[in-house]
Amino acid sequence: MVQIPYELEQEEGGTWAAHASFPSGGAHGLGDTPEGAVADLYEAVKLVIEEFVAAL
Repeated sequence: MVQIPYELEQEEGGTWAAHASFPSGGAHGLGDTPEGAVADLYEAVKLVIEEFVAAL
């Protein structure tokens, strides 16, 4: 299991944004709710990990 810290904030228009930073970059997720933003971030993190593994 990997734990990745992230920040969650509500944008001016009401949309929620979740951000995670990595040494080589980061990932972002957006949603209408905090849960939606975190779920979108989860998918983005999965893609980053898949790309990292493929590059090995």
